[in-house]
Amino acid sequence: MKKTFLQKLQTLGVSLKVVDESLKINAPKGVLTKELIDEIKVNKEYLLKLIKPNEIKIPVTATKESYPVTPAQKRFWIVNKLGGENGAYNITTELKFHGKLDEEIFSKTLQELIKRHDSFRTYFLEEEGSLKQCITPYKAENVVVEVEDVSNSEVKKQVALTAHYMFSHNLSQAPLVRFKVLKVEEENYILLFNMHHIIGDGLSMEIMCAEFLQIYNALTKGETPQLTDLPIQYKDYACWLEKQQEELEQSKSYWIEKLGGELPTLDFPSVYKRPRVKTYHGAVYEYVFSKNCYESLMSYTKESGASLFMGIMAAMNGLFYQYTNATDIILGTAVAGRHHTDLENQIGLFLNTLPIRTEFSETLSFEELLNIQKETLIQAYKHQKVPFDVIVDALQIPRDVSKSVLFDFMVILQNLQNNKEEQIESLEGITIEKYKREKKFSQYDSTFSFIAQKEMLSISVEYNTDIYSESFIKSLSTHLENFIINAIQSPKEPIKTIPYVSAAEEKQFLFDNNQTAQSYDKSQTVVSLFSETVKRKSNEIALVFEGKEFTYKELDLQSNKLAAYLLSSNSIEKEDRIGIQLQRSEWLIIAMLAIMKVGAAYVPIDPDYPKERVTYISQDSQCKLIVDADFIQKFSEDKNVYDFPKVILNPENLMYVMYTSGSTGKPKGVMIEHQNGVSFLQNVEEQLAFKNYTTIAATTNVVFDISFLEIFGALCTGRKMVLFSENQLNNEGLFIETMLQNRIEVLQATPSRFSLLWEAILNTSLPAFKLLLIGGEAFPNALYNNRKAFEGIEILNVYGPTEATVWSTYLNVSKSDNLHIGKPLANEQVYVLSEDLLPKPQWIKGELYIGGDGVGRGYLNQDELTKERFIENPFKKGKRLYKTGDVARWLPNGNIDLIGRVDNQIKIRGHRVELGEIEQAIAKEQEVSQVVVDVYTKDTSKLLVAYIVPNAKFDKKRLQAQLKRVLPNYMLPSYFIEIDQVPLNKSGKIDRKQLPKIQESDLIKEEYIAPANEIEKQLETIWKEVLGLEKIGTLDDFFALGGDSLKFIKIANNIHKVFDVELDINEFFLNSNIQKIAKEIDFNIQLKKSTTALPETKFEDII
Repeated sequence: MKKTFLQKLQTLGVSLKVVDESLKINAPKGVLTKELIDEIKVNKEYLLKLIKPNEIKIPVTATKESYPVTPAQKRFWIVNKLGGENGAYNITTELKFHGKLDEEIFSKTLQELIKRHDSFRTYFLEEEGSLKQCITPYKAENVVVEVEDVSNSEVKKQVALTAHYMFSHNLSQAPLVRFKVLKVEEENYILLFNMHHIIGDGLSMEIMCAEFLQIYNALTKGETPQLTDLPIQYKDYACWLEKQQEELEQSKSYWIEKLGGELPTLDFPSVYKRPRVKTYHGAVYEYVFSKNCYESLMSYTKESGASLFMGIMAAMNGLFYQYTNATDIILGTAVAGRHHTDLENQIGLFLNTLPIRTEFSETLSFEELLNIQKETLIQAYKHQKVPFDVIVDALQIPRDVSKSVLFDFMVILQNLQNNKEEQIESLEGITIEKYKREKKFSQYDSTFSFIAQKEMLSISVEYNTDIYSESFIKSLSTHLENFIINAIQSPKEPIKTIPYVSAAEEKQFLFDNNQTAQSYDKSQTVVSLFSETVKRKSNEIALVFEGKEFTYKELDLQSNKLAAYLLSSNSIEKEDRIGIQLQRSEWLIIAMLAIMKVGAAYVPIDPDYPKERVTYISQDSQCKLIVDADFIQKFSEDKNVYDFPKVILNPENLMYVMYTSGSTGKPKGVMIEHQNGVSFLQNVEEQLAFKNYTTIAATTNVVFDISFLEIFGALCTGRKMVLFSENQLNNEGLFIETMLQNRIEVLQATPSRFSLLWEAILNTSLPAFKLLLIGGEAFPNALYNNRKAFEGIEILNVYGPTEATVWSTYLNVSKSDNLHIGKPLANEQVYVLSEDLLPKPQWIKGELYIGGDGVGRGYLNQDELTKERFIENPFKKGKRLYKTGDVARWLPNGNIDLIGRVDNQIKIRGHRVELGEIEQAIAKEQEVSQVVVDVYTKDTSKLLVAYIVPNAKFDKKRLQAQLKRVLPNYMLPSYFIEIDQVPLNKSGKIDRKQLPKIQESDLIKEEYIAPANEIEKQLETIWKEVLGLEKIGTLDDFFALGGDSLKFIKIANNIHKVFDVELDINEFFLNSNIQKIAKEIDFNIQLKKSTTALPETKFEDII
């Protein structure tokens, strides 16, 4: 029974210790119920006997010149040396004093504190490559109080506070604590405490403040301060801990096994692009949970035999799954680390960080997730004595300089009833209260500090402002509350289907952002629209091809004749498929019209397709016949006159079957109906901006569905279509000449196609050219960045899959401050959804689904695939959605950001990477005309390869240097291959199969320069060993040779061993070749030789 009771206490997170023969209890908020306290009292004697004998006193170490450091102190030293923290690792507290301040007593109070705690007189030095902590002897006369008068000046006060927060401690000089008083007005002060994390932790600050107030109060009364004697100092703990490592081997093994294998990297959404080197700029957002949420969580965790913190962690993991689809998540948490009685009231860095790795399945219920979380935390607490840095060192984790080690999110639960600061509310003649501050630092991406207080649960989220906005953190906090409430209401529901988006957000993302309804005549077909246009524009030019012009009347009559001929010689029924395999000419357009007029659907087949592909398409589509050159020849020679019985079409009838590439290696036929086409054409005037223009270029291969806009966007609206021939398309000069001669106003092109014309268009006067539509692939960043160069030309970014009829969204790039795919077209809806069709909120990635009148019928002869990709719309009864396979997210103002493909996601060194993101970053560079990024597998390593079509002054080395400034190491391509042009398939899209294979010569190397001195020779040896290369020149770039953050760590360690020099990571990134690093090393060596002994540090110089 007693053993079971101990297990119960452990499960609830209750810790016990013996102090002065008394049993001290520490427990999470809400755990210590009256029943549990009574049970502890009953078992008190047993617990005292169990705990007391096991503890051995920490020995006091002999006085020395220096002492070992703890692993945590070593980590803070390294972080400080890497630079960039700028106060992020300062622990600060500010107290408001109301009353008369006695500066002499204040000074004596500080003297007592500094005398009492060695940590306040500690500094750090490296001795023969080993870090040591040293203690300066106490001298009372060196302690003075700095009082700054900021009265009547809010500006001065804020400047002083900012300096306080951002104060940069020199860890080689004591003290690493700073005290200051701001005089705001008479008898109104702000007391500032600032200590570096290397000598203390949060509880240390609370102890310091409490002792300060206690000493000051006693001295004010003329009494001797009565503080409990300290049995040891922090240096004693450090020496003792060093000897404990062997005893912790079993616990260390637990962590190595728990965190073994490939570690997960949480691909968490962000508002801003993560800086390449980690920053610490931060802010804090406060959120209070509803009483209902708090009470429900407390009640549910209690019933489940779990602590409040276990419930919070389970909820965090559940929500983070919803945000990322990750089922293997590491979150950090902190434990006091004061598990020994001798550590009571000590100032020092005892806090330990635990990486809590929770592995689960998205199909599990919240009830099951909580049980997993409970067991995970219990096991972590059992092994909590192993310092975090010992774990990290044992795992040999590759370092990513843009992120924290192991995790980026910290979760903490604070119980304010245990806060020692709050125990003294006033001094003699002085009232004390906390000063509310605005924190501007963040050690992690986010730290979630939950605060359980009386009947209120709140959260203080410290977040990195270079990654997140306040609105994002606000939404996250609201989503967490919603998730908790819904999870507890339905604890057996799979976590993947637990809703967390508010009703207001659902309304916004499902309905408000999709207010696209535009009335139109739904009884129309594309044929009837064309017929109406013929009546209005009978004698106006409809089609131009190689100088030949055809009026609407001529085009109509000729297509009627061909339609009659088709019916005369073939038994054609509605929705039969007829292939078109014609070269570009007027007959291509006439055949399309004729096929639709007989009620059939046209199936475009490229004349240049391989015979096998032609055979497959004609057989799969069961074409009644194929209209090819021979067929047109026979029709032209036939002098008979055939009656054309008008076929009555319905909007639901099939209009065309367009074949696109399939994942099986065989193309699949997409079926589009007349109603889809008619709906799409409603966008021509306004959304697609044709309204002021009359002459449209038809340049797209008809096997690509965007040709529909060029052809019928013209013929069904009374415009003139200029059909470009193959020669005109393939010859830049002829292309521009055709645009000029025909006064082309509207041009549509894929990015790949337009890149071939860009320079010529800019260098040619085309006064008629006014509208450019770019789509079919990601919009080029280079074009977006240079959009102003196309003065007078309106540029649209259009997006849409073939299955949803040409285009589904549009963005007027010329008027946009950001590049994305914009908003849905008329009568189209777009949704960003989870795998279970739950709406994703703003900034959160999901799969893009398209609904509305443009959604096609499905895939021909592929019922299973149709059911998989064309699904019932859960938000509109009786309607369907198309599952695009594209990854997207909502942006502010109802815009959509397209991120990449669901199936174009790779994982490199634990990081999930979208190839499209890398392509976009490279495409921003001025030297790049086009770029395609692919993956090459070498042995077991995945390497990124960038295929680049350069501008005239392309320089691989310069490009690589630029990319280092914007991309993290794991996203930098290992190879840059220059190509003349991106290979395209018949639809004008990139043909990745035709990209050239990489060769060893594609590594970027400088002209070989041999080492010129001993330092360079030694560096060359180190680099060869780490990089596995036989020959390295002193100007060759580390990253161009395949270096990464892991290999940098090995390089840095070897340099330290050989030269006793710590390599600055930021310097290395900027000067990453042997010659420059050698100079840096030589400079440091010479500096060490010339440096004389520093004078003794005096406290009055700093305090």
